Amino acid sequence: MQMAIRILDFILVIIVFLSVKKGFDTMLDLYIALVIAGRRTCNPATNGVTLVPERYRAQVIDNLNAIGLDADGNPIVG
Repeated sequence: MQMAIRILDFILVIIVFLSVKKGFDTMLDLYIALVIAGRRTCNPATNGVTLVPERYRAQVIDNLNAIGLDADGNPIVG
C-alpha cells in the first residue's frame, strides 16, 4: 500500500511538472507575440517599451532570430 501511494505521488509530481513546463512555453509564445507587436522588447537600450523578463529574454531572442527578427521585433536587414 505504501509503495502504491509513493508511485501515485510520483506520477502527480510528473503531471504538475509537465503542466508548469507547458505554462512556460505559453508565456514564451506570449512574449514573442508582444515583442513582434511592439509592446515589449528584449533590447535594454530601447526606451519607452517594457523589457521582457530576464528569465525569458534569451529564449525570446533566439526565437525572434529564427524568424528573421531582432530583439525589438524588427526585420534583420542583410
